[in-house]
Amino acid sequence: MKNKRIVFKVGTSSLTNQDGSLSRSKVKAITQQLALLHEQGHELILVSSGAIAAGFGALGFKKRPTKIADKQASAAVGQGLLLEEYTSNLLLRDIVSAQVLLTQDDFVDQRRYKKMPTRLSLSSCKGGLFRLSMRTIQSRLRSLRSGITIP
Repeated sequence: MKNKRIVFKVGTSSLTNQDGSLSRSKVKAITQQLALLHEQGHELILVSSGAIAAGFGALGFKKRPTKIADKQASAAVGQGLLLEEYTSNLLLRDIVSAQVLLTQDDFVDQRRYKKMPTRLSLSSCKGGLFRLSMRTIQSRLRSLRSGITIP
């Protein structure tokens, strides 16, 4: 079988406990599955939700916040914590991960859109696994208001 680039989308519900907090065991299970595919030679891109879930407890909230400002603060804190969780689990298998940030402009601006495969390929030649985040401030704010996950 020829090795392939595989894109995974992991939603918040796949990463959380019943109380909405980040489940380290679920993250570990997901990264173990991804590591097996990586070790088979596949190039992997992980698109992950869960930043709010990863951050709200660190800010002292007992449950997932409902106010937009609290969600934004939780996401800002949780983004780093979630990336750290993925990274530490992957390093147990000697897999280096990286974060590639894309915004809506990367898809709208023709010049940037054409360079996107190069950005992904240059980084992937190191053999790592990516956590890919596609967000803009405006679209993120809309999603926090409506509860919609940005594709």
